[in-house]
Amino acid sequence: MKSKILGLLAVGLLAGPMTAQAVGVVVGGIEWRQLTETRGLSYNMVATVCSTADGVCSGNIGATSFDGWTWASDSDVQDLFEELIQPGSTQFPDITSTYAMANDPDIDAAIGPGAFTSMNDYPEFLNRDFELVRGFSRTAVMYGYPDVFAAWVPYLLNAFASDRVDEASLRGETWRTYVSDYSIGMWLYRAVSVPEPEPEPVPEPGAFALLCLGFAGLGFARRRKA
Repeated sequence: MKSKILGLLAVGLLAGPMTAQAVGVVVGGIEWRQLTETRGLSYNMVATVCSTADGVCSGNIGATSFDGWTWASDSDVQDLFEELIQPGSTQFPDITSTYAMANDPDIDAAIGPGAFTSMNDYPEFLNRDFELVRGFSRTAVMYGYPDVFAAWVPYLLNAFASDRVDEASLRGETWRTYVSDYSIGMWLYRAVSVPEPEPEPVPEPGAFALLCLGFAGLGFARRRKA
């Protein structure tokens, strides 16, 4: 199973004005942006450049470009998790599902080199017994107070301790939309661009054909002289 997941993961350059660009994760023909590229932003900040209705993004926040990306809903992340974890089976029947299993090889393959970059360089998570990837989806709900919303934060967690289990959660955590945190990024994706095939090279005439043409030209020139 792990080899199957690793076969789904590929790299693609991210759009943006930064000189050093991170690589995205391609799953099922969709490129997912590294969440470490968009962390430290609140839901409300991203909503200024990405539509909360259809997720289409355009514009910059500081030096980070969002052009060409789509902000994922929880349903979009649900599709991603279904591709990553036991593909071909249903582990996430609805958009609030949580999957948990000890030493799950698919979650292990989904975090690390060639896959999603762990957010464990965040001070709170240094030297902890897990790897974590989490981000805001564009799905938000009323928090229970007038005009106060909370956003869903789906996450992947790869646990190392024997008494903990690996997790993939769509509802994940719920954060108020004005809150930002360096350990939370944004679930963003875009279609993988397929390069146009290069035109087939025109075959050059063979040396023998060129030699025959040369002799024919000499014969024609002699006839005209005669």
